[in-house]
Parts: sequence; structure tokens; C-alpha cells
Amino acid sequence: MPIHPELLAIVRCPKCLGAVSERDTADGPGLVCEKCRLVYPVVNEIPNFLVEEARPLDGAPK
Repeated sequence: MPIHPELLAIVRCPKCLGAVSERDTADGPGLVCEKCRLVYPVVNEIPNFLVEEARPLDGAPK
């Protein structure tokens, strides 16, 4: 289930406060911050915004 566009417009990356976008990744759905190149996983339709559990986007250094 996609995240409501109004909510997605106000949600920010907890590390750099950049905007995030919804994307399907090799590890499943996630919210991606292009600025710091992190993917925050979405598990059971709940975004996990713990920086420690974020994955690097496409092999970018964490």
C-alpha cells in the first residue's frame, strides 16, 4: 500500500532532514533519501526511520 501523498510531502529523513521518496528496492519497499543515499525500510506498511537500520542506496557508503 503506498504512503498517502500528503504524508509523504511532510516526512523527512531523520539523518539529514532531506525529502524522501517511495521506491521498491531489491530488499523490498522503502523510503529513499537521495541526499544522504539511505533507504529506510517499510515493514508491514510501517516506515522504519531508525538511522542505524537504514541501508545504503545501491551500494553507496553508509
